[in-house]
Amino acid sequence: MEALAGTLTSAREGIPGMGGDQDAADGVIGILEDAGSQLGYLQVNCCAPGRMKYYVTALEELNKAQAAINKSVGGGH
Repeated sequence: MEALAGTLTSAREGIPGMGGDQDAADGVIGILEDAGSQLGYLQVNCCAPGRMKYYVTALEELNKAQAAINKSVGGGH
């Protein structure tokens, strides 16, 4: 969880410096991908079924953030 918190902090810190730069946006998205991997690991290894909804919600929010970042630089699909 501490590693995930650090990864999310890195992504958050990278957003203001993106401007309209696709490369900078891609860098932040790469960090979000790392966060998604960390969340997936936690979800698969979690022993508390009641926590699963939190992992699902967090992954959905990462997806929304990725889409918003791509849209901000005119990218995405």
